[in-house]
Amino acid sequence: MATPRDLARQLDALRARLDGLAAQQEARLFTYSSAPDRVDAFYGAENGMREDRVEYGENDTLAQLHGRLDAIAEEQGQERSQSTGMGY
Repeated sequence: MATPRDLARQLDALRARLDGLAAQQEARLFTYSSAPDRVDAFYGAENGMREDRVEYGENDTLAQLHGRLDAIAEEQGQERSQSTGMGY
């Protein structure tokens, strides 16, 4: 199973590829469209990228929280097993 860091790296790579594809599409759009269309396309793409990054940030934060919760649960489980093993 992939760790949160692996998932974060994969998401970074995916985001970079998507940014590259968006840049290619924007270049094509700028070549074939009028000025008002280009402005609309630019701001639409910019807003889409911002929304994606906010969502990515939220997902990354959640992955970190889940990882920390797993670590805390593991620590508590180890403490319990040590305390029962010592005759408490």
